[in-house]
Amino acid sequence: MNLRIYIKDRGSICLNKYITHINNGLTNQYQGVIYSGVHLVRRYGRGFLFSYFDKHEEKEVYLYVDKEIMASGNGISNYLHEILET
Repeated sequence: MNLRIYIKDRGSICLNKYITHINNGLTNQYQGVIYSGVHLVRRYGRGFLFSYFDKHEEKEVYLYVDKEIMASGNGISNYLHEILET
């Protein structure tokens, strides 16, 4: 399953092609951010906002997932919800 995200000025892209961990980013094809971790900024019901530790082109990177997307009931949303609840 490929989770697609929307990036302003870039359009729709697979999450794993835009954001990848530093350990994989030097060998895997990616199109955006290499990260080392995230910090939970806020919960919005089942939704959330992450702030990434690393920056992209000296700009802070955030990932916002709307509560309606999380409420859709797909396997990824349930998995993320369980992690965020711990």
